[in-house]
Amino acid sequence: MHRPRWFIIGSLLLVIAVGLASRASWMPPGFWADNAGDALWALCVYLGFLLLFPKLRVPYAALCAFGVAAAVECQQLIQWPWLVQVRGTLPGQLLLGSGFVWVDFVRYGAGVLFGAAVDWGIQALRK
Repeated sequence: MHRPRWFIIGSLLLVIAVGLASRASWMPPGFWADNAGDALWALCVYLGFLLLFPKLRVPYAALCAFGVAAAVECQQLIQWPWLVQVRGTLPGQLLLGSGFVWVDFVRYGAGVLFGAAVDWGIQALRK
C-alpha cells in the first residue's frame, strides 16, 4: 500500500484551509464551528503520519494519530510558564491548543476515524 506524497500534501493543505475557515469570525456559531476545528486538526495529524510514512497501514496510522492528538490534549494540563507562553502565540495555539477539554478526545477520534475511513476506501478502490 503506497500513497503518493503529492496527494497527501494536497489533502493536508485542503484540510488545513477548511480547518482555519472553521475558526474564522464569519463562521456562524453552531455544531460545525464548535467541533470541526479539533476533528480537522486530528485529521491533519493522521495525514502527517501518512506523509512521513506513506506505506503505513491504516490501523497503525490511526492509532499513532490519535495517540499524538491525545498527548497534545493532555499536555494542556501542564502549566509551565514557558509552555503557557508558547500556547499564547498563534502558532502555539494552533499546534498545541489552549485548554484541556474532555470532549476534544471525541472530536479527535471523529477526525482520525474519518481519515482512516477515507484512506481505507481509497485503498480499496486502488485494488
